Amino acid sequence: MTQRSLRSEVGQGVAKVIGLQLAFTLALLFVVAVGGGFYALTSDLKSKQDIIGARISAEISTISSALEGLANSPVLWTALTDTTDRNAYLAPLLAGLNRTDTFRFGVLDYRGREYLVPDDFFLTEHEYQKSHTTWLEGPQLHFEVIQNESSGLHVLMVAPIVSPMSRSVVGYAIGAYGIDRSLMQLQFGLETAIKVNFRRPAALGTYDFGLLTVSTTSRQTINTPNGEFVFYLTVTDSFQQQLLTLILLLCAVALVGLYARRLGLAWSTGFAKRTLARLETLVTQSRSVVRGESVSLQSEQASDEISEIQNTLVKLLTDQRTTLDQLKTAASVYETAGEAIMVTDVKGVVVDVNTALLSITGYTREQIIGQQSGKIYRAPTQDSADQTIAQTIAQTGRWRGETVFFDCEGHSIPVQLAVSVVHDSEGKETGRVAIFTDIRQIKHAEERLRQLAYEDPLTGKPNYRAFTDFIVQQINDPATENKPFLFLFIDLDRLKQINDLWGHEKGDDIIQAAADHFSECLPHGHLLGRRSGDEFLAYVPVDASQSLQMLREQLRADLVKYRVMLDDNLYEATASIGVTQYPQFGQSLKDLLQQADAALYEAKRAVSGSKIVWYDDRLGQKMKRQLVIQAALPEAIRAGRIVPHFQPEVSLATGRVVGFEALARWYDPVLGFVAPDEFIAVAEESDLIVSLSHSMLDQVFAAMPQLQAKFAGAQIAVNVSPRQFLNQKLLSSLKRFAADHPDFVSSLVLEITETDLSNQEELLIAQLQQIRELGLKVAIDDFGKGHSSLSRLANMPLDKLKIDAAFVAGIGDGVQENIIEVILGLAHTLGLTVTAEGVETEQQRKWLHAAGCQRAQGWLYARAMRLEDALALNSPMKGHD
Repeated sequence: MTQRSLRSEVGQGVAKVIGLQLAFTLALLFVVAVGGGFYALTSDLKSKQDIIGARISAEISTISSALEGLANSPVLWTALTDTTDRNAYLAPLLAGLNRTDTFRFGVLDYRGREYLVPDDFFLTEHEYQKSHTTWLEGPQLHFEVIQNESSGLHVLMVAPIVSPMSRSVVGYAIGAYGIDRSLMQLQFGLETAIKVNFRRPAALGTYDFGLLTVSTTSRQTINTPNGEFVFYLTVTDSFQQQLLTLILLLCAVALVGLYARRLGLAWSTGFAKRTLARLETLVTQSRSVVRGESVSLQSEQASDEISEIQNTLVKLLTDQRTTLDQLKTAASVYETAGEAIMVTDVKGVVVDVNTALLSITGYTREQIIGQQSGKIYRAPTQDSADQTIAQTIAQTGRWRGETVFFDCEGHSIPVQLAVSVVHDSEGKETGRVAIFTDIRQIKHAEERLRQLAYEDPLTGKPNYRAFTDFIVQQINDPATENKPFLFLFIDLDRLKQINDLWGHEKGDDIIQAAADHFSECLPHGHLLGRRSGDEFLAYVPVDASQSLQMLREQLRADLVKYRVMLDDNLYEATASIGVTQYPQFGQSLKDLLQQADAALYEAKRAVSGSKIVWYDDRLGQKMKRQLVIQAALPEAIRAGRIVPHFQPEVSLATGRVVGFEALARWYDPVLGFVAPDEFIAVAEESDLIVSLSHSMLDQVFAAMPQLQAKFAGAQIAVNVSPRQFLNQKLLSSLKRFAADHPDFVSSLVLEITETDLSNQEELLIAQLQQIRELGLKVAIDDFGKGHSSLSRLANMPLDKLKIDAAFVAGIGDGVQENIIEVILGLAHTLGLTVTAEGVETEQQRKWLHAAGCQRAQGWLYARAMRLEDALALNSPMKGHD
């Protein structure tokens, strides 16, 4: 149904219609213009108020946040508390903040006086100091409004600067925000007037109209830590330009209407002629469309009978072209898709395939079309899987998952398959579409990731995870359960020294060489894995026909030593090895690791002189005892069961007791006597060594007055652990002791082993120097036992040197005696007192005295004893000549 006929359109009085339309348009335009103008003016005023309010709010919030950040800056309070070149901290910091024209930051001292305030600060010191009593010593950010004729309207913000050390106010960070400066930057135009008041006006939210202006006032609120910050914003705009525009618009519409009336009269005469021409064109185009000829059609905007027919023809032609384009696009996607696509009928016969499928399988189109689809993705062993896929498709109409392609040569190709059933418009099944995605690269990447997860990147051997998974499988798999094997824990000797001397790259070369050596020497069927760093684990199966003793000899002969190249020279390196047996000793991975680790520990200590130690019942009992010691040690320290025993130190010249060494002794009600080698090692592996050393020091402090009273001037030596220096607790304890017992300070000697010095030299030197400044003495214990450094000895703050007992035991051997003489000569040159440890025979005492050694300590005089026994000693010692 059309809106109007051609006949009625020709009969209408065009001139009358246009005239009425013109009058109505003018009236409606006037009403809309007046209403729209009022709405535009008020909206513009409201928008400007929002912009101004938001700007002031945002800038005050930004400044307050920056001010609090400045107040909490470590640089700021460091500068205020530092006594040297404070401006070097603050000048760059304030220069970075004072880069805008609307606000300035400065710093005051703790009394509120200017400390560092820029010359162009918006407020004078007199202006913001008027109210300093309201924010001085205040706990939080302070806001205040300052307004005068010279500087304009400003907001002053003050934040206290609190020292994190003393929690006291060390200064104040101040900021000034120039509201007038900020508003000048908005540049709304000359017709807009902006005024900020802080007194409530008579009316809010109303519009006041003048002759050609309108204004309104709103209340603006900013939430601050001290409450609400309120100001009143008045915006005035002129609507002179809008009124002039309305008048000109009405005149223009009137002129256009008159001209349209004239054109309408001319149009009515030519309408009939144009209509006949359109009808003739429509007949010609319709004939071409029916014949299927190419026709260029364009829709008409008119709404008469002719335009409806024309638009219908255009729609038919557009739909036809769209359908053809979709078919072309689908065909292009089908052929160019990277996934393989196969279309089959309801019987599974291949109807069509795309190029990707032919490329992946190697078949030609002639070899595929008309064949059963199973030719591509079915193998003789896949019948059950095919049935499952077929059942799923029959039930749900689709299936998705991983399966296998087979190319023309029968090679399998892993793919991701998606199969969908195709139906016609009546819902009847017409076939299926299968889309295959080649996932060979994904499978290869997964395999590579699996290798990376289970392979050590340096040696190419299994990593710790892969090795332990293998051991767990050997233990839990019924096929290998209880089948005996050896579990080896291997540690490379002196790798740290190699890394320090030749660098970590050479250390990596050593690790690789060791891994190759172990792989070559371990028996057939072994598995070697790298645990971490210089540690390896090995699995060695034990054949029932193989002699275990022969296997031991083979491992000892072949595995312990290997050759490496360092600086183009061939060196012989060694490894320490701990071995346990499954299932004789360990039935789980945890047991095997603990047992092999215990055996390795024995090998590293080289107590038996062997670099490979086999776990046995004796070592198991020792390991169990170590666990019991480890559990009982904290309570023993807290209960004071570990007490100092004192071994006298005797002058070789006079035989007098000149000092004692306090040695830790522990007798436990359950464990019995626990040797120092047992519990000291446990304590050093944890932080217990710190609490143990502090307990010993406290007991020695308590015993010192009695020892000094009996042996005037005797020095008491205490061994300390390097861990006590980490948090300076030892230094604090010694300072308290020096303050409480100033008369005994010079009698206390701290003994540090040479190994401790070499491991943490920089950490110890500074604190040892402070300890000596308190008046205490510092000694090197067991000198010569480790890797001695003459340069370290010369540079360390030391008073005393104790020769290791191993050298004293060798007196009578010319080599050992020469070494002792060198040590004595060096010590005398440096002005150090020398004590020989482990003196057990009269021959040793006489030789040491003749060689120039001042003091001796050992069983020749006395063993370590309780305090009451030490107080019963005679001085000079009996038997001394």
